Amino acid sequence: MGRTRLKHDLEQAEEELAAVQRHIARQNGNIWDLDQAKQDTTEAWSLLIELETAQALHITHRDQIIKALKASS
Repeated sequence: MGRTRLKHDLEQAEEELAAVQRHIARQNGNIWDLDQAKQDTTEAWSLLIELETAQALHITHRDQIIKALKASS
């Protein structure tokens, strides 16, 4: 895979990671709001765990692209 493509893929991976991080922050706020209102947070926690799993996958993917970029230098 060419460096231009890898750079594009890295840019996209970083955008996706940033989006997941924004969702995690929002979900943490949702959990706090639910907790303050004495509402059940079970589903909100479940979603947060899914988001954190997605974040880990995005980090792994981004790191693989960075490694490929370094190897192509």
